Amino acid sequence: MTSLAYAFRRLAPSEVPAMRQLLAVYAETFEDPVSYQQRPPSDAYLKALLGKPHFITVVADALNGGTCYGQTETVSGMLPV
Repeated sequence: MTSLAYAFRRLAPSEVPAMRQLLAVYAETFEDPVSYQQRPPSDAYLKALLGKPHFITVVADALNGGTCYGQTETVSGMLPV
């Protein structure tokens, strides 16, 4: 049996290309290319979105060199700080 090792990390605002790759994965996984790729958001929009404290996108980087999986969460109902 092969053991796989991953490093999990949050996408930073500078990682717009990785977010675009994740949107392509969602389009294929959910069989919905229209929603995820017909009108792609601008780089500026994705950069701003990834910079919001309540929008968290986590990816798993395979330690053998590939990036593969991700999860996007939006935290709602946050209390003001």
